Amino acid sequence: MIAAGCGDGCIKVYHSASGRLKKTLTIGVSQKFPTTSLAFRPQSTESGKGAE
Repeated sequence: MIAAGCGDGCIKVYHSASGRLKKTLTIGVSQKFPTTSLAFRPQSTESGKGAE
C-alpha cells in the first residue's frame, strides 16, 4: 500500500505492486485544504490526516 496526500485534501491509496489506484478517501467535503501529513496503523482501521 502507498498512500498519498493530495492538494485538494483527499488521500489516494495505491496498490504498491501494480501502482493502481485502490481508493480515494475524503474527509469533510467542504474543506479543501492540502493534506500535508498522513499517519496509519498497519494493525488497525484507524488513520490520521493533517492539514494547515
